[in-house]
Amino acid sequence: MIRLAMLRMPVLGARLSMSTLVATVMMATLVVGPFYLSRALGLDADLVGLVLSVGPLVAALTGVPAGRSVDRFGAQRITIVGLIAMAAYSILSSGVVGEAGAVLVSDPDGHASLLERSTAPP
Repeated sequence: MIRLAMLRMPVLGARLSMSTLVATVMMATLVVGPFYLSRALGLDADLVGLVLSVGPLVAALTGVPAGRSVDRFGAQRITIVGLIAMAAYSILSSGVVGEAGAVLVSDPDGHASLLERSTAPP
């Protein structure tokens, strides 16, 4: 069992908060995401797989630059930047910002991406 007094320690509390945020985003993406894409948006299995493969592709492309950023600026700064980016993504993808979120992720021709379609009412 975890002693609740340990959670009052600032370092442990911050680390637990970061782990909770990361686990929440991962759970939403990996567990809830496929069901939402297939059932709510009506995408077939091939398209769901294609949409879900974007995350690992981005991770593969940004791994080396992220590592170099950590070497240059330090792990603590990059961790904070990453957490801010994850929080911003969570807010945008939740539909809280509505059409502003769709504008932020539209392509140069003005066609909104999957975010607009996923946050628009059915």
